[in-house]
Amino acid sequence: MSIFRNYRIHLVVVCTFTFLLRGLYWFVSVDHINENYWEYGEISHNLYEGKGYSYWSKENGSLISRYSISAQPQPSAYMMPGYTYYLYPFWGIYNATLRSFLILGIGGWLCSLLVVWLLFQWSGKWLSTRVGLAAAWLYALTPEFIVAANTYSATIFIHVCVLTICLLLQRKQLSNVSLILMAVCCAVYVSMRPEAVIFIGMLIVYAFSSKQYRITFAASIGILCVIVPWTIRNYYVFDEFTPLTTSSGQNFYRGHNPYGLGVWMDDAMHDSINTLPFTPKLEIEMNSFFKQEAWRAIQANPLRESWLTIVKAIQLWSINPSDQRSLHPMYYTPWAIIFICCTIGFYRLRLRRSSIPLSLVLYLCSCTVTAMIFFTLPRYQTMMKIVLLPIAAVSVIWIKDRLYLKYGKN
Repeated sequence: MSIFRNYRIHLVVVCTFTFLLRGLYWFVSVDHINENYWEYGEISHNLYEGKGYSYWSKENGSLISRYSISAQPQPSAYMMPGYTYYLYPFWGIYNATLRSFLILGIGGWLCSLLVVWLLFQWSGKWLSTRVGLAAAWLYALTPEFIVAANTYSATIFIHVCVLTICLLLQRKQLSNVSLILMAVCCAVYVSMRPEAVIFIGMLIVYAFSSKQYRITFAASIGILCVIVPWTIRNYYVFDEFTPLTTSSGQNFYRGHNPYGLGVWMDDAMHDSINTLPFTPKLEIEMNSFFKQEAWRAIQANPLRESWLTIVKAIQLWSINPSDQRSLHPMYYTPWAIIFICCTIGFYRLRLRRSSIPLSLVLYLCSCTVTAMIFFTLPRYQTMMKIVLLPIAAVSVIWIKDRLYLKYGKN
């Protein structure tokens, strides 16, 4: 008997491939001595060096966002604190290669094993064990998920949180432990990405309207445990109500400007931002400036902006031609295959009259709404695609069975 007929052994094999592929990618393709961990990393570095939760500083009259020993950065709420505090202790490791290995090994490769298990469990409870294993293989082998596990971002943590919520909601009854776990996942998700409030907010509204008050309470507590102390901290620092981040204005402008989707700013705006008073309220002023410019673009050409809102949704579900990463064959080819498989899988589920979990629908809606309000990046697609894998796996199993019937091969 083939070992792959024993789902436990099969799952171990999937996990082994998942871990090895991600570790191999790190050894081959990741710059081991690079210490730029994006915005999260610069903030956490400042925090570790005793400069507080800060980001922007000035050098030669221009704003910079890179860590500098001599810089005196201003307080920040540019990024939510979750992934920032994950990176914080690793700055105690002075060897850049070892630090990179541990950051990505724990937050990328090991967490990917948890994603595999959650995909298997959720798909198994919703559909079947075979579909669960197929979904796990899709996750293990898809290049963008391998790359995501080797990127200094919160993507894999978000996958874990979203899949855990989907798995918990697949159960008919939730124990007290399950409710606590849901609250923790909601809290972690919100602490990583501000748009999490859209998904969890949709979930709370539905749970309350359907009189599922325990779920409503757990999800609400999860959000409040992050938002309340974070908002209090921001009010104390900026003397203004800032419940989420100060990067929303810039992201809003990148989706609504006179030039094109994803554009950061023009030279005139760059000069204007550099003349803003270098005070603790710098990020608040920058945020307001970007929002004002975005609203000017919307008011100047409302028809164009209305159309681009639809375009952003289309780009989320297809390809963003303005982003070179989306145009790489190793990105768009697997995505095209997954999308086609999802289309077939959805059709097969409709034929079988299998229901689609509400949590999946709400998550896809929240991702689409976020893209329509702001703009689309490849990592936003990567965060969304995780819940599509079980549907794509339905198609994979169906194709495999058709080939077996036709050729008589296992």
